[in-house]
Amino acid sequence: MVFDDQGRRKRFIVNLDGSQFLAISGSLDKALKIKQKLITIGVDSRFDMEKVPNYIDSKFLISRVTRNSNSLKLDFTANDLLSFNAVQGINFYQSKFTSGDMSDFKSSLYNTAFSLSVNCTKKIKC
Repeated sequence: MVFDDQGRRKRFIVNLDGSQFLAISGSLDKALKIKQKLITIGVDSRFDMEKVPNYIDSKFLISRVTRNSNSLKLDFTANDLLSFNAVQGINFYQSKFTSGDMSDFKSSLYNTAFSLSVNCTKKIKC
């Protein structure tokens, strides 16, 4: 603990290991209503970067990791009873090391999901 001249405690926030992290994300949605039907279209995106110092096998190195994920989604509600959802996404991952004898790594993942929901309301008894 560190105290100033008036006896107050001072606190210092420090990043002792040198890690750095940056994240940016965004989402955009648009809803359209056509008669009794509702269509929602959306886009989600996220970008992460980090720099982390490590010791692997007693050797100091810095890993730099980059991640990027994007998805496109579609929601369709035909009436009060049924709702359909579809999502298509892609994720990228990359890690690089400062040491020349460590191998870099890259990967990409594509995913698709579908769902159907039955909505139970006061008007519609399930």
